[in-house]
Amino acid sequence: MAGVLGAGVCVGLWILLEFTHNHALSGLVDRILVERLEQKSKRDSLRIEALLRAHHTLVALTGRLAAIEPLAGAVQPPSALVVSPGAPDWFPAPDERQGFPPLDFLVLLDGAGTPRKVWLMGRRVLPPEFAAALAAMPRGQTQTMMMLGETSALVSVSAPRSGGGERFVAASLVTSDFLAASLGGFLDRGFSLILYDGRILASAGASAPAEGTRWADLDSHYRVPIKGIFGDSGLAFSSLLSRDDQNILNEPLITLERRSRTIMGGGLSALFLMILLYIVWRVRQSSARVGFMTRQIFDAAANPRSGDELRDLEAEVETLVSEVRNSREALKQEEATRLNMITAQLALETENERLQLLQSVTEVMGVGVIRITATGPKAENSVMQEFSRMAGGLEPFIQARTRGDDEVRIGEGEAIRIFETILARSVDYGLILVEDVTDRRRAEADIAIYAQFPSQNPHPVLRVDLDGKVTHSNQPAERVLEHWGILEGDRLPEDWHEHVRDALRTGARRELELTIRDRILSMILVPLPAAGVVNIYGGDITGRVAAERMLNMVNESLERRVHQRTEALKAEIAEHI
Repeated sequence: MAGVLGAGVCVGLWILLEFTHNHALSGLVDRILVERLEQKSKRDSLRIEALLRAHHTLVALTGRLAAIEPLAGAVQPPSALVVSPGAPDWFPAPDERQGFPPLDFLVLLDGAGTPRKVWLMGRRVLPPEFAAALAAMPRGQTQTMMMLGETSALVSVSAPRSGGGERFVAASLVTSDFLAASLGGFLDRGFSLILYDGRILASAGASAPAEGTRWADLDSHYRVPIKGIFGDSGLAFSSLLSRDDQNILNEPLITLERRSRTIMGGGLSALFLMILLYIVWRVRQSSARVGFMTRQIFDAAANPRSGDELRDLEAEVETLVSEVRNSREALKQEEATRLNMITAQLALETENERLQLLQSVTEVMGVGVIRITATGPKAENSVMQEFSRMAGGLEPFIQARTRGDDEVRIGEGEAIRIFETILARSVDYGLILVEDVTDRRRAEADIAIYAQFPSQNPHPVLRVDLDGKVTHSNQPAERVLEHWGILEGDRLPEDWHEHVRDALRTGARRELELTIRDRILSMILVPLPAAGVVNIYGGDITGRVAAERMLNMVNESLERRVHQRTEALKAEIAEHI
């Protein structure tokens, strides 16, 4: 079916191209012939001009050759017109004037312009109005076209002779025979020459229009390019080409081109038909193969054949695409399920690792961990279990967080235990960190006591005024002064002097760290604005700082491992998609 349709399209396209190309080719050939006609018309105009000059030259030579006096004296009486058949004896022979146009009459005019003698050069009869027309001609050498009834004549007059003023007049009747005799050798096949003044006066050529044909009737049968005017006579000359001759000239070129196009078109059509049949066969084979693969892989039902190969192929491809789409959807669902399982497993493993690391770190640092679960709070490490035993359970810590308190006190007197609670939001919103700060609070209390007795304080104590001068210091503060490279009574280093000024300006305590060799001291600045001094109390916090650094390292290690596991999961997911 597809092959028949393709053949029909090919034939229709060929007919359309044939019609269009023939029309364009005919127009092109017509333009070529019209251009050729215009060129020939210009050449013929040049030949006509040369003919006129030759006609005038002939009469000028005649005036020089003729023996005027004997001829004039021989004519008796002077008023009578003598008509002689044939050319004068002294006139050039016919073979000598082959390069000149043919003459019909040779006339001798006396000094007054009166015709005295006429030689009949051909078989034409002298028109009765010819003598009167000659008498009216102006004196001097001239050339003109003269209408003699229905016939036009080319008239050339020689210059007057010295003495008597006689002149010779050469006249040629411009008829079809004159054109054929003068320009017949230049007439190409199918082309014609005409002389007209609204109607054809003379013509030459095998297909030339008849004399008397009107100018308006030429367009329907002839190609008329341009025309030239003969002097002041109003007569015009042109070259013609009949439309029948035009078709004859066009036909060989059109036939040759049509034959070449037909051969080429036939070959291309045959090639196109063979390609079309091959495509139809290939489409049928592809349709059968697609259907076979679809049934073999997806166990789909066979599609009925419609006789249209393209439609059958489309049906098989649609079935295959539908089965592939369904398979891809099922695969996506399976991959999504597997991804969810892997994600959950990874999250669980990550959480376990996080808890293990957190438990190890908090065990080392002595920090208890409480996890808030759906079933209630739970102690996550042995430290918290010990704190829970001291407090009689986890409830005191939970209630303190509920009230917004960070501090929990258990017991009284020497047996009192003080705990600080912190929400570990950076790790998990469900975690509460608990630290036993009893010893630190006691140390702070000791510092307060030592503030009253600086000399007995085992920790560094210094007093600095507004100018940064160390006014007082105890013995443990000597290593601090040594570290700064000063003595009591000297000024503090500029950075510490700035901290002293800030403390006095704000009136708020400040805690700074100072590293001396392998020990880390906590330097608490207590401003006394009324006195204009700042007391600096030092305490050794090397152990606490070491524990905090270890916690930061553990957190960084935990984050790094989580990042590595996440990237590994992404890579594994990408491999399964």
